[in-house]
Amino acid sequence: MRISSKTIIEAVAEVTGISVADIKGGSKMLPISRARQLAIYVMKVHNGDSHKFIARDLKLGDHTGSVYGFQKIGRLMESDADTQLTVSLIMRKLDYWTNPTGNKTLLAAEEVA
Repeated sequence: MRISSKTIIEAVAEVTGISVADIKGGSKMLPISRARQLAIYVMKVHNGDSHKFIARDLKLGDHTGSVYGFQKIGRLMESDADTQLTVSLIMRKLDYWTNPTGNKTLLAAEEVA
């Protein structure tokens, strides 16, 4: 099921603590650009969105910023536990937001374990 870019960006904002405005802005400060890269990665992996579409949604100027962000997070996913955890938390949040009743049992079971 496709999830809107707006919802993905909101999930990234909530997990990272970076505002939606900052994620969609042009700042190159590492925490902000990393949150933007995470949004790019999730939009591409979850929805299969084109880099051109992602760049337009995030106001990146052109698709090369999207390609770079996707590749950067892809490399980090291979070896960086913090990035793996962050992406996992974003994906779980999106899953919960799009299917809250189906996941309450799963979340309760994990809290007990």
